[in-house]
Amino acid sequence: MYPIERSLRTLKQYVRNKACPEGSIAERYVMNESSTFCSRYLRGIETRFTRDERNDDTIVENEVIGDFEIFKQKVRPLEIKLISIRKHLRLQRRPAQNSMDLYKIQERAFPEWFRAQVLELRQSANLFDDFFSLAMRPSFDVRCYNGCIVGGVRSHSIELDS
Repeated sequence: MYPIERSLRTLKQYVRNKACPEGSIAERYVMNESSTFCSRYLRGIETRFTRDERNDDTIVENEVIGDFEIFKQKVRPLEIKLISIRKHLRLQRRPAQNSMDLYKIQERAFPEWFRAQVLELRQSANLFDDFFSLAMRPSFDVRCYNGCIVGGVRSHSIELDS
């Protein structure tokens, strides 16, 4: 989408009076431009020009996370991963595989791994029953009925009718 199309879409969204769209667009455009102009000179108020970036990674010196002084941070971790050295070396020695091979391996190995983890955690910790149900895999037991009642109307299967 071209920038002019984006700006026109924004201007079209300003229309409140469908009988006179030109006036609504002009009013909102002037209001938007004047508020933008004034906001550049406001101090101490957060505007779209003074707002921090979405992924701000500046480090505040001696920032304490939580209530304890010992948790001073010099970095802002996004995700903490702990990989043992042996596991890392094992992964390094593994021959390169394409994504389809990795997908097949994951599809085969993950259910068993997940089941083992849930069974282990169920013994030691309080685990939700939903996790246990997921780990036990789907049940292929099927119940068959000859008919059902929906909204007060009884329906039968073809086998029962014949």
